[in-house]
Amino acid sequence: MNDSDWYILFVRSQSEEKIVRAIKERLDIADAQPFVPMSAKMFSRKNEAPNTKRIWEKEARICFPGYVFIDTRKDAAEFSREIAPVVKRIDGVYKFLDYGDKGHAMVSKNERLLLESLMDGDKFIDTSKGVWENGRIKITEGPLVGLEKYIKKVNANKRTALVEFELMGEAKLVTVVLEVVVGE
Repeated sequence: MNDSDWYILFVRSQSEEKIVRAIKERLDIADAQPFVPMSAKMFSRKNEAPNTKRIWEKEARICFPGYVFIDTRKDAAEFSREIAPVVKRIDGVYKFLDYGDKGHAMVSKNERLLLESLMDGDKFIDTSKGVWENGRIKITEGPLVGLEKYIKKVNANKRTALVEFELMGEAKLVTVVLEVVVGE
């Protein structure tokens, strides 16, 4: 949705998917599309064969635990009048995030563009690949290409990168999968 806005709900942790389903049941999907951004997570397990390396596997996990996003084409007044009252009555929804002002604040254009550049069409942040060159990380593939300045820490052993960006005026840290090799 290009001509739409995002709002963020603060919700009971571990209830994100349940709340998304509840919103979809109560609202027309054309008016509000709730989603929970997901990201890949790598984990290793022991290989059954003796004297072999551990096996790395990937699973999906919630990017922002305790938050549900709503994508809507409604303007701010319509959103406050038609959508917000319905959503606020759902068990487990605490409040809409805002910038400290009254009313429901939408995610800023710059914050949204950054998040959209990281996520695919299914709102999923997949694996990136990179190389170490002269003591710096250079992303060669995946959603982090060109976004190296947001990477705060790389853990090559766990195959993760800690990415920091602003969301609703606050610094947020997200761990994403980053497979790194040493450059030539």
